Amino acid sequence: MYINWFHHFVPQIFGYLAFIVNPYFVYLIFTEKVNLGNYRFLFSYFALFNIFHSLMDIFVPIVAYIVAVPNLETRKYIQNDFIEIYNADSLTLNFFALMYREATLEVLIKSYFGVVAGTFVSVASISIFMTFGILIMKLLKEKRLTLSEKTARLQKELLRALIVQTAIPICLSFAPCMLSWYTPMFNLKLGKWLNYTGAVALAAFPFIDPVALTKFSFLA
Repeated sequence: MYINWFHHFVPQIFGYLAFIVNPYFVYLIFTEKVNLGNYRFLFSYFALFNIFHSLMDIFVPIVAYIVAVPNLETRKYIQNDFIEIYNADSLTLNFFALMYREATLEVLIKSYFGVVAGTFVSVASISIFMTFGILIMKLLKEKRLTLSEKTARLQKELLRALIVQTAIPICLSFAPCMLSWYTPMFNLKLGKWLNYTGAVALAAFPFIDPVALTKFSFLA
């Protein structure tokens, strides 16, 4: 669905940049004279994941266009709001939609199942980030006295990079999605800006991630 040039082109630009920045990031990992140790393989995995993320941004909308079309009941329910906010007719568009009230039991079950499943994935991912981050910090604290000054400094810089990398998906991926899922449940209308925090932020993640890691790992 075309909303405006920013919403349409910026995610595409970030997608193209991800295919440029991530291979360059892998090149830096294996060519720069920075002692990353086994972390170089972890960072390489991050770069490959970012490229895969951008590929999914291409293929998921294609699949959604084919199979994920709301039924007529949902389309008519949001028709007036679509015309008011987007100046577009919901009867002629393809999109995802959740209904939390004033719908048939089948639609309500599907909607709540979808938001619960999405919430579970988001919360589980964030919990894993936090758990492993805390475990890494505890392990480094325990071995701090046995590490050399150079190794301790390297571990500190890499830990900072991992903290930043944990914050990026939380702010750019999970938070915008959960915001868009739950605000309608409480009848909160946030307007068009939510589109920018959703589609644009998700597309920006695979580009911003290697840039942040490059700064903290190679330029620190």
